[in-house]
Amino acid sequence: MTAAALLVKVRDATTERWKLTKLVEPIPGLPSVETDSPLKEALEKLRSIFFNKHKAGVIGVCGTGGIGKTTLLKSFEAELRHQPAYTNIYREETSKENFTSLSLSRCFIQRNTHFLGSMCAYQIRSEDPQNIQFEVCAALHDNKFVLLLDDVWDGIKLKNILTHIGVPFPNEENKCKFILTSRNAGTCNMMGAGDHKVKIGYLKEKEAWALFKNNAGEMIINSDPDIQVHAETMAKKCGGLPLALMVIGSAMASKTTIQEWKHAASSMEELRTDKIEGMEVELLSSLKLSYDSLPDDTIKECFLYCCLYPEDDEIYKEELVDYWVGEGFFDDEYGDEIDKARGEGHSIIGILKAAHLLETGHSSDSYVRMHDVIRDMALWISGKREDKFLVRAGLGLKEAPEPQKWSGNKRISLMDNDIKNLPNLISDCPNLSTLLIQYNDNLSGKVSSGFFQSMTNLRVLDLSLTNIESLPIELGWLTRLRYLNLFPKLKYIRLLDLPKLESICEHPLLFPSLKKLRVSRCPHLKKLPLEINSAPDLKKIKGEQEWWDGLVWDDELIKQKFVTLHNTWVCSLPPILYIPINFSFLFSISIGIFSFFLIAW
Repeated sequence: MTAAALLVKVRDATTERWKLTKLVEPIPGLPSVETDSPLKEALEKLRSIFFNKHKAGVIGVCGTGGIGKTTLLKSFEAELRHQPAYTNIYREETSKENFTSLSLSRCFIQRNTHFLGSMCAYQIRSEDPQNIQFEVCAALHDNKFVLLLDDVWDGIKLKNILTHIGVPFPNEENKCKFILTSRNAGTCNMMGAGDHKVKIGYLKEKEAWALFKNNAGEMIINSDPDIQVHAETMAKKCGGLPLALMVIGSAMASKTTIQEWKHAASSMEELRTDKIEGMEVELLSSLKLSYDSLPDDTIKECFLYCCLYPEDDEIYKEELVDYWVGEGFFDDEYGDEIDKARGEGHSIIGILKAAHLLETGHSSDSYVRMHDVIRDMALWISGKREDKFLVRAGLGLKEAPEPQKWSGNKRISLMDNDIKNLPNLISDCPNLSTLLIQYNDNLSGKVSSGFFQSMTNLRVLDLSLTNIESLPIELGWLTRLRYLNLFPKLKYIRLLDLPKLESICEHPLLFPSLKKLRVSRCPHLKKLPLEINSAPDLKKIKGEQEWWDGLVWDDELIKQKFVTLHNTWVCSLPPILYIPINFSFLFSISIGIFSFFLIAW
């Protein structure tokens, strides 16, 4: 049979297919466009863009893994196939492993023949590029077509494949259209979607609860009030993500006792994923594909770092970037160029948002947040690494974890708790690089000398917004420490008549609220704990000209930053060599021969 005769049969067959009725009904327990308002809204937007008079050529559908992109694409495909105006519709799943020019060619050629029966099955006879292009062009036969590409990961690869097999890109002349789904908005942009993107949101609480009950079994949930309480807790933990609601709900379908539901809810809260069937294989492993597809290891490290924050927390972008810089994530590329490193950090936040691994914060664009299930995935990944995390953030802890639980961890986060005391001795933390203990208002008194003893690799330490009264001299021995947040509200510093004072701190400190620094008769103070961005609100530095001229700066740019703030100052404590002080609510500090006063604000 010639190609021309075959094409006639194809057209006849595609005309007949409109007479086919719907062969399947929606499967109970799966999200549908009719019952899922985010999907319904997304479908309406997709229709609007697709049928608009200006007619976008490439349309992107994006959202988190498991949000319903494939469901939406299939639903829209079904609509198109019931409209005689669209007879050339092709859909292909572009899985990362199996998506090649040959597989996409088969999509065009074989889909045009499957209505003709096996006798006329038309196979690609050669993998030669010229033959492939010829056969694809014969299949398309100069007709406008709609190409639906599901689960696209690499826009550059897709463009190359389409060019390789001779598929024309949409334009005003050919009236063709591409609709692609991707977890990454950047991939949609790379394919030319531009503003023609549809983002699918999370389910509202009522819809999420209905989907969870459909999968777990409403009869079981309604059989006991205690079971319903645990079920509601588990459903809320899924955060409106359809895949999570279906996987967790289905895993609970066989659980009929209060004890089973209580244990499962506890396991989910503590991320004991092996205790809930399907949570690792069907849910977390699926979401991990987004992590695996991040461009490089640095971006992956930055992503995992975000799980150190409490669940549902608003993450201040500037603080997050400073942590990353302090960790040294950008040292290989930028070294000591802090501003450039910070710029890279903000760029990475954009990459993570485009991949739907971070979201814009609720309060403002200055913040980002992590979806609960995405955070669980990050914790799950970090738990499988040799360099583990200990994350007990925002859990209302009254006591710090026992010393043995600190051992061997790379990063520890105890922020936002009610911890009253820290362990006296931590003996096995040589690899610890980040320690976050901020927002523990009840943490007071002195930190023992043995606390920092084994933390020789510590680079990021945040003790802000605690009531710690003093820190040990050993803090000054942490030679790798690069980020130390101790004075979030300190506005004024005065150092008067301290003839033997040599150092305030050996490393730059953050003084986000500092406005004035006054130094007098401190001839041995040769270095200020400042770098370019450590004191953004500093307005004035007062001190003798001789003292100022003798200051040592790490960088000429830092000196130039503060030189315009200096005013010449033209008035004994016991010798002081080092001052390890932290008062989170400190407003003013003045140290001199007749005065030592602290004002908490």
